[in-house]
Amino acid sequence: MGLGEDVKATMTVLAALAMTGCGGGGGGSSSGGTGSAVGVSNPVILSSTLLTGVAASGGPLVNAPITVTMVSSMGVTPGAPVPCPSAGHPVTDAQGDFSVDISACSGAGFIVLSTTDASGRLLMTTYGPPLLNAGTGAAYVNLTPLTTLVLAAAGGTSVNQALSVLNSSVATFEAGGLPLALAQMDTWAQLVGFQAQPKMALAEAATSVMTWNAWNGGDLFTTPFKADHAGEDAILDSLMLTGGTAGVALQMTDLAGVPLVQATGTSVAAGGYAPLSLPTAVSNALSQAMLYPAVQLIPAARTYSGTMSGTTGSGTCSLTVNLSATSTPGTLAGTCASPATGTVALNGTVTSSGQASFTNGAGLTFTGGVTAMGGAGGWMSGALSGTWTIH
Repeated sequence: MGLGEDVKATMTVLAALAMTGCGGGGGGSSSGGTGSAVGVSNPVILSSTLLTGVAASGGPLVNAPITVTMVSSMGVTPGAPVPCPSAGHPVTDAQGDFSVDISACSGAGFIVLSTTDASGRLLMTTYGPPLLNAGTGAAYVNLTPLTTLVLAAAGGTSVNQALSVLNSSVATFEAGGLPLALAQMDTWAQLVGFQAQPKMALAEAATSVMTWNAWNGGDLFTTPFKADHAGEDAILDSLMLTGGTAGVALQMTDLAGVPLVQATGTSVAAGGYAPLSLPTAVSNALSQAMLYPAVQLIPAARTYSGTMSGTTGSGTCSLTVNLSATSTPGTLAGTCASPATGTVALNGTVTSSGQASFTNGAGLTFTGGVTAMGGAGGWMSGALSGTWTIH
């Protein structure tokens, strides 16, 4: 059930590279020109800046309130958490997009953005001076279960804890003689390192909708994506967070509840994950992804089981999916049943990036994302609507 020694060795090398700022996108650089690292001789503060981003978890988070929190003062023991005075009360739109005025947020410190998903679970992300594009003022950040998990690995299982561990890390580096900008960048480099293990644990899902190069080359915080059930968002559709309460470590599982990564960090300096053995399918996909990093890997057809939920009660689904790495979409077929709809036969397609669309030809429409690990989305039939999940 565990990884082979060759894969473990490769994981160790990748994690070491990431901890030096070379893995997971290189310490803040990302696609689309956002997130360029600031030169250490020219510290940049968060002034006159509009921060944009996407909030998603099993689909875009719609009309979700975004809270922006900062520390009242910097230091080895940071000041009290307080709302950023310029942020106001932003909410996400129908695509999960948001924008926040951070011109009055802590100039020298990291800020934390938070919201809750459809299940009421806390989601968090962070933004700070090392991520500001000094040339354009562009500022972008993702708010997802993956950013939440990385912050938990750094010891931040709540907004206040995340603020404390990040900003105390900056202050500790400064107290050791580093300039402010370098202290900020070293703190960010450690967060980049904490991205390596979740990426590797997600090989089966990720490489069924993206190549390993595309997946591992991005940054979970700063690489832009759309909450359209494709690519990275399709991967989010096949994950869930559990734990995160007092005494229970936050972990990421697939939709069947199989643990993939468990955060056990207590601080930025003492962060990390529990030593879990990955399921055989995931470890095999990881091996193949590392051998063929430019190839999108497609598993054989498989049958998923799951649920169909709505205001009229819950039902069941059984769907067989053929994923495809070509421009020709894969196929999806099977049945779902609920008290409101009865048993309906479904047929549809899944794009190579994981975006799914299927109907029963009589007004019942499903949309969402599907990967090798499973999928999730929403359904509609006239005035009825709900969600579906398969694994």
